[in-house]
Amino acid sequence: MKKQIDRKSNGDKSESSTGARSMTSDSALELIRARAYSVFESRGRQPGHALDDWLQAEREILRQSSASEDL
Repeated sequence: MKKQIDRKSNGDKSESSTGARSMTSDSALELIRARAYSVFESRGRQPGHALDDWLQAEREILRQSSASEDL
């Protein structure tokens, strides 16, 4: 049985019965920001693709997070 604590506005994090904590939304946003900037740089720093870069980074980070939680 998996113990789940919902993330609340006071900063609580999800916790499994093993005590492992999932990624907080703040840490996820920071990872997405960093990855989006990396995508922007790899694109040659061309303006006009900020949303595409962000969405690509978001997919990659959330996919990685989901895969690590499945372990």
